[in-house]
Amino acid sequence: MPILGFNRQSFPDKFTQVGRAMYGSLNARQLNARAAVSVPLVPMLPLIVAGGAMLYHQGNEATKPNGGDKNAWLNILLESAIGAWVLKNTTGLYPLFGLGLAAYRSGQKHTAQEKVQAMVNTGICMLLGWAGVHLFESFAEAGRANDDHIIKNALKGEGKHEAKFKKWVDTHLANLATSNEDAKGLKDALAELKTAYKDHDALYAKTGKYGGKPEWEVLEPFRNKIMELKSNIAERVEKMGNELYSTVEYENKSAVRAALAKIEDSQSSFTRFNRAMNPIYGYIITGLVIGTPLAKWISSKIGEKRPDLKTKQFHANVFPHENRIINYTVGSGGHGGGHGANHFMAPGPAIVWPEANGGRPMQ
Repeated sequence: MPILGFNRQSFPDKFTQVGRAMYGSLNARQLNARAAVSVPLVPMLPLIVAGGAMLYHQGNEATKPNGGDKNAWLNILLESAIGAWVLKNTTGLYPLFGLGLAAYRSGQKHTAQEKVQAMVNTGICMLLGWAGVHLFESFAEAGRANDDHIIKNALKGEGKHEAKFKKWVDTHLANLATSNEDAKGLKDALAELKTAYKDHDALYAKTGKYGGKPEWEVLEPFRNKIMELKSNIAERVEKMGNELYSTVEYENKSAVRAALAKIEDSQSSFTRFNRAMNPIYGYIITGLVIGTPLAKWISSKIGEKRPDLKTKQFHANVFPHENRIINYTVGSGGHGGGHGANHFMAPGPAIVWPEANGGRPMQ
């Protein structure tokens, strides 16, 4: 939830559509496989790409004579986490954060070209990082929607394999529930989940906005309820184990296992953690992996167009010492302070008033 005083940002429609389309396209083959046990490769793609980029960068650091920065990967992760957090939980702070960072990095450089490059690098990386956060969070949202779509169809028995699961719930699980308290709890939870999906979809149709998503505040209680029910079901399935399938026909067992496995996987700790990290992965992939070489290319073009910037030195202090109204100094001697005295000194030349102080300078 957003911190008090900040607003939750909604995803731009275009990024939401692109993220969902990307997930749907990559996941099409997996949707048609219907295997009881499969490695969820598509949801892990952002993790694989971002993790590979950080390992590559850390490997480059290791080749340096002094061993490089041993925490380079951690610094990248930290910077990306801060950027993603600011984007998701604040309004208007991200561009200010970018301007401050660009000014600081520019101040560390000596020549005009280096200063321009620092500002270009920071601006492009943060702009693409903004796009990556939105794009890959919508990618995660598409994964959640995909899970819910499969589970809903299984509960309604829509489809050949789904019909086998519904038959198992109506016959085998119903018979088992008459003498087993855990089976009864599982059957009730599945029925309640089916109802929760139905209510959620009805509310979505009523409050949904064309081309976007409905108000989060309206749907959040239903989504939280669905997550609680799926967690409850996953716990009961794990507790009962093979007892659930003891009398199920062999040809139907894979369909039942696949449906229950999808419910378990959608609420597993790894799945939830991976989806929560998707905005950070997006910041790394687009902001750093794509943004860094793009920024360097643009900077090189600026250097080609303006070679004179290489020789221009801009290392003067923005707040020069001699122009300050009050200078706080620590030292010895002068102005009656004695050794180690602290002085507030007026800048500039001494002021001479002939009529006062016998014509002697006044500091």
